[in-house]
Amino acid sequence: MEVTYIVIENLKRSLSQTDYVVTKIAEAETIEEQQALRIKYADVLNQRKQWRAQINELEEHPMENVPTPAPPSWANVKENDMNESIDDTSVMNELEGGEE
Repeated sequence: MEVTYIVIENLKRSLSQTDYVVTKIAEAETIEEQQALRIKYADVLNQRKQWRAQINELEEHPMENVPTPAPPSWANVKENDMNESIDDTSVMNELEGGEE
């Protein structure tokens, strides 16, 4: 649940950081100015729409929609790969003071 909360808060922060675009459009004096600003900031407006949809989805289904982070690259090492890179007998001989 805490992860969902953090994701939602980050999305809300992103919305807050782009509020100036909505304010500019709202404060435009003419419809032509508003339309020009909507075209200029179309990418930002579309991103804001996606963020709001994500927030709504996460609030409705908190844990179901949180993306699972990818495992670190070292987690993909197979046991066989590790065995091939280390020769257990030589390591044991060295630890025991013997020869290979």
